[in-house]
Amino acid sequence: MYRTLIAAKSPKLLFEIKALDIWNDKTEFEFTTVCRDIQTAAQAVTKDRYDLVITEVFKNGFEKFISALKKNGCPNIIALSVELTLENARLCIKNSVSDYFVPPFEKDEFTVSIEEIKTGAKNRRSDISAYASELGVLFNTHNADFLKRAGEIFKLICGDTVNADKSAEELLKSFAENIFDKNEWLDLYINKEDVYTNSGNIDIADFFETALADFYDKWLELYPTVQNDKILNVILYILNNPESDLKQKSIAASLHINSSYLSTVFTAHTAQRFVDYLTNVKLRRAAWLLRNTTLKVNDIAEKLDYRDIGYFSRIFKKKYGVTPSEYRIPDNYNYYI
Repeated sequence: MYRTLIAAKSPKLLFEIKALDIWNDKTEFEFTTVCRDIQTAAQAVTKDRYDLVITEVFKNGFEKFISALKKNGCPNIIALSVELTLENARLCIKNSVSDYFVPPFEKDEFTVSIEEIKTGAKNRRSDISAYASELGVLFNTHNADFLKRAGEIFKLICGDTVNADKSAEELLKSFAENIFDKNEWLDLYINKEDVYTNSGNIDIADFFETALADFYDKWLELYPTVQNDKILNVILYILNNPESDLKQKSIAASLHINSSYLSTVFTAHTAQRFVDYLTNVKLRRAAWLLRNTTLKVNDIAEKLDYRDIGYFSRIFKKKYGVTPSEYRIPDNYNYYI
């Protein structure tokens, strides 16, 4: 279904629109949100994505509202007014709305307009889905060209500065959902929303680049490239069970591998010692627990089999530059409050 927002103060316009027998299964456009004033509608489009907005030509704020719609990734706009006036027609032309209607609405004319918008929305969704899938393949296979290709795709999908923010978010969200669905253990270490949510409101091109680079770095740290099936099974066992008994002998016994063989082959295939990899995984899990739970630092250390809280704090600070307690404090915390 395609999400549709209606913004109309006039009861007549609302009645006429809803009376058209073209919604839901008929065209796949459904009324997701109905707003009776332009202020509420403007707030709604900044919070949610809409494939179509049908709006009355409000006397005040109409042009600003249309600008906000396009900025937030909704270029498909149908304008309405109770009476046809030259002023309203000029406003619609000036702001490049998709279509303009006055009652009584003709079902056939409205359907033609809706179907044209639907075709454009389908093409856009298809493009984003295809590019997200391509990035997912490169990411999952540890392809060295992943970040380069991501930059190229950003220019293709998000080159339109008017819709860049929403397009980039949709692309990142589709990509992240693809990766997290295929690697369920990721939820133990990384919040999926962090991959596509620009909470700092930084330049979208900068956010796109840094979000993907950060995610890719964490991915390579947690899931290094290996060609040996036994070592891959060891890595996946650790990633899926970060709070279990992860002593080398215990893992070797669980997976029926010789402990000495595991130590030697692990280093040969990952270019790092088994104990170093295990420490990185545990600390990444600790970081997630600190930011996403209210567990005490002592309890987190114990969950990850660190009996010496002082040692845990030292190795955590060595990796992240701050103590576990400091890491828990939000980045935007105001120390002067």
